[in-house]
Amino acid sequence: MELGILEVMAEASKGDGRTPLTSGEVAARLCAKNPDAPALIERLLRLLASYSILTFSFTTSAGST
Repeated sequence: MELGILEVMAEASKGDGRTPLTSGEVAARLCAKNPDAPALIERLLRLLASYSILTFSFTTSAGST
């Protein structure tokens, strides 16, 4: 099954090569209709990161606690 997640990430990183995206941003660019899509995408990306296929970083937004 092809989801297009890696293509979305590659398109976003054109230029500087390191543009981070949230799972919500990936879901929005995929036009996902499932309201749980961001959580599912995040789980998939964490799985890929656990096998060193992708890298994963966790940051908090300014103003969040």
